[in-house]
Amino acid sequence: MFGAAKKNEASPPPPIEVHDMCCGHGFTGMLFAACSPTLDVRVKLFDKTCPPSHLLIREAVERAAPHVKVIGVHACGSLTDAILQYAISNSATSIAVMPCCYTGTNPQAPYGLKRVFGSSWSSDIARSYLLSSNDYHTDFSSIPSLITPMNRIIVAERR
Repeated sequence: MFGAAKKNEASPPPPIEVHDMCCGHGFTGMLFAACSPTLDVRVKLFDKTCPPSHLLIREAVERAAPHVKVIGVHACGSLTDAILQYAISNSATSIAVMPCCYTGTNPQAPYGLKRVFGSSWSSDIARSYLLSSNDYHTDFSSIPSLITPMNRIIVAERR
């Protein structure tokens, strides 16, 4: 024997941390974890109040079911911007936000941009530049407008 064979074991991937902003019951974040059974996913839920049924939902999902991922669904107005700042400051590896209620967002956007693209697109374009300037690859997606007319999703991954 010329040498002992060394068993090559890959180290497990680091845990994925999901921050579900404005989460209500927290179901979106919990579903993300439940749909990733082969990954170590840790979900942090953020909202002003905790609905009484949260614990029941959590226990059910836990029975079924640090990279940081941040999710925000129907984050009204400047709350989307706060979520993006939170994600950037916590070095989130992935971000998905579905903004709504664009009133008062992106007041610094040039008039022509707002005139041609409207308030919502001009705000989301500015948000994509913010993410890009913080080393994120940014894209847009959507869900069917039959579910909600505020259906655009800003998706970003750290480069």
